Amino acid sequence: MVMNLYILFSVSLPLAILDLIQFLLFAGKKDRLKINKPNVIRFVISIVLMLLATNFIRPVAPNVAVNLALHIAVYVIILILVYRITIQYAVLSVAFTMLIYSTIENAYVPYIVAYISKGWDNFGKQYMLYPIYTLPNFICCIIVIRFLWKYEILMISKINKNFYKLFIYTTLILILVEYILFFLFYTYFDKMPLAHQIAFSVTLLLMSIGLNLLVLRLIHKAVVGLVQKGYDQYSDLEEAVKYAFVEIQKMLKEKNYDGANNFLDEIMNKEEEKITKIPKNRR
Repeated sequence: MVMNLYILFSVSLPLAILDLIQFLLFAGKKDRLKINKPNVIRFVISIVLMLLATNFIRPVAPNVAVNLALHIAVYVIILILVYRITIQYAVLSVAFTMLIYSTIENAYVPYIVAYISKGWDNFGKQYMLYPIYTLPNFICCIIVIRFLWKYEILMISKINKNFYKLFIYTTLILILVEYILFFLFYTYFDKMPLAHQIAFSVTLLLMSIGLNLLVLRLIHKAVVGLVQKGYDQYSDLEEAVKYAFVEIQKMLKEKNYDGANNFLDEIMNKEEEKITKIPKNRR
């Protein structure tokens, strides 16, 4: 009981708070983090549900794949029900956060288990050290939150459906593969000679970093494409506005008021036609 409360308040609660903040920032819901009564109530409810889910899932789903899948599903459901976030935003924000979390955790925790704790059983007994072991996770989460808070990166609403599906599948498979590989490492490292332990651990680390870099490269390409497309559209709009102002100014100087009005009406009609072509849920 004492151990569970200690882990709850020193590890689970801080991580849940950081995770929820990242979920909301990745989903572009920075306004839901403003301190007011409705936001505080939603935040507290979400944290309580996340902690209850974790305490329920861990005992009933010791299998790493099932455990991970259940956590992702619960987090997505919480975002949808409590914050009314669409499933697309919810899944992507959870996937982003879990990718970062798994990359950081699997980059150092297996080596603590293998070479400091000398086994998974001993690691479980060292719960007093868990806050120290999770410190790199806390630091990286805070860095990510500061970055997202400052730059308000949001590309979810502009992501192509094919890219959305590809990213989700790639991310979930990558996270699952990482945890399975490191689970095998936890299970069999003590049966390996030292040379095999080192080779296996280094290989896993390089695989983890390499695969995550590939995913980040995919994200980078998508973001660059979106930014370039947005810049091109802005440039075209700017040129069109300049042309329109020049033409209207010329007509006004010539006192051709009817021509200026007709020109403005023509522009407005074209804009109305564009708006009617946009689906209602995207206006």
